[in-house]
Amino acid sequence: MPIDDVPPMDEKAKRTRELLASFYSPDPSAAAGAGPTSPAKVATLDSINTPTFDPDLYMNLLVQKSNSEGLLQRHVEMAAEIKNLDTDLQMLVYENYNKFISATDTIKRFWNLL
Repeated sequence: MPIDDVPPMDEKAKRTRELLASFYSPDPSAAAGAGPTSPAKVATLDSINTPTFDPDLYMNLLVQKSNSEGLLQRHVEMAAEIKNLDTDLQMLVYENYNKFISATDTIKRFWNLL
């Protein structure tokens, strides 16, 4: 099938593909086309998804750059992100479980036909 004939993905397929790509990507900065990273690189508030993430440095930077309202807002955002990621992970596990059950049923049917 030529690449031009590939049907567009629906939103669920796109979301699943993005989740799998982010999970299986060994280095998110390399996937984004960035150069090599060094452990001594400057931490930013966006560096939470990098392999060199330092939670203590991140928290210090967050406390220095934000007031209490900003910290509370970031807490709410992170709690929502965690809940969304948890829901997405549960969905992926459930879908994979169903695929394994279906594969088991298919194998049993083939064995019964033999």
